[in-house]
Amino acid sequence: LGFPISPLLAMLFLLRFDGLLVDRAVRRWRHSAARDLSAGEARRRLARGQHGPQTKVSTPDLSGLRKLLADQRQSKDLVSLLESRMEAGYADFGNAMQRCGEMKDLVALQRIIEMAHDRRVGLSSECYGIIMKSAAQCARGKDIWETDVDTHAPAALMVGKAAWHQLKQSGKTPDAVQFGAALDLCAKAGDLQWAHALWHELPEADTVHLTSYLMTLAAYEKPGGWEKVFSHIQRSKMDGPAPSHTLLGALLGIAADQRDLVRAKDIWQQLSYTIHSNPVPYSSFAKALILGGEPEGVAWLPRHMKTTRTSPDFRNFLAEAQALLLVLRSKLKKLPAGACHMTYLKLCNVVQQGLETAKFEKRSRNEICQITEIGHVGQLLHEGRSIPDESVRVLWGGRWC
Repeated sequence: LGFPISPLLAMLFLLRFDGLLVDRAVRRWRHSAARDLSAGEARRRLARGQHGPQTKVSTPDLSGLRKLLADQRQSKDLVSLLESRMEAGYADFGNAMQRCGEMKDLVALQRIIEMAHDRRVGLSSECYGIIMKSAAQCARGKDIWETDVDTHAPAALMVGKAAWHQLKQSGKTPDAVQFGAALDLCAKAGDLQWAHALWHELPEADTVHLTSYLMTLAAYEKPGGWEKVFSHIQRSKMDGPAPSHTLLGALLGIAADQRDLVRAKDIWQQLSYTIHSNPVPYSSFAKALILGGEPEGVAWLPRHMKTTRTSPDFRNFLAEAQALLLVLRSKLKKLPAGACHMTYLKLCNVVQQGLETAKFEKRSRNEICQITEIGHVGQLLHEGRSIPDESVRVLWGGRWC
């Protein structure tokens, strides 16, 4: 150190110097250990999905994507959105497929299926069920009263059956929902043979399965389809599954399109107890009465609805207005206009109630135009104008006798 020191002082100096080194080493070790501990804790939190308040992890906002998919109103925009989002998973594809069914766009549905295949997205069982359900929606026209097979039905059936086979080939066992979607596709697209196969393969049928299967029998099995339908109905009343108002409305609609009023009355007699305040069977039965040549028979349906405490919807008013228009025209051929005034006033009242209900239910412009046209034609008839048959038959074009 450049000056004389005692041995004792030298020893104390060396101990102090060594202590400083040790203290510095300890502090470095503690800092390193704390840093490693923080890194390890962060990894554990990341694994558990638990990030601290200051931890920022960049992940795709899939919930936002699903909301965007649900908000699309045009199928082309739906496809474009999905094409631009590479992070989309099977749940997002399932939502997009469901929207295609709601928009009844089979082309968009096929494009989204191809996109999922190209990206090697592993579809779940639920997705395959959605494909079949959407295909069934695309196989039928946009009007729920239309029960004829649409021109897209063969292509829709092909898409749905491909999904069914892929579901089976993937090793997954179809559940009740997938069986229901497949049977619904059979009913909408007209595949009687596949419906028979599915029905016999089905482990346990429920009301939904029964409805779709009997719809297929009634619409496409000839001869003998209706006899099998009534046999299944009698069996289901005793052993289940129980028939529902959905089955009643669907079978009445099929009988109406076949202009088979005898079948429609038999169905009503056997299943009207299932209504439970649902207005759909009433509008379907009104359609069967009108197309079957008994429009005057619709008059008692509103009274029956009161006994079952069923509130009428727009379609009930629309069918009743069509029936009253036909009754008015028939009476005017036999009686003077004054004697038919009450029928005309009742028609005007039903049309007005229908328009008010249409506004509340946010019905389509086409439906509002239909009931407005019925009221206009009724006014012309009441004024003594000569109206041809095709102008009086406002609803269900091409299905009249």
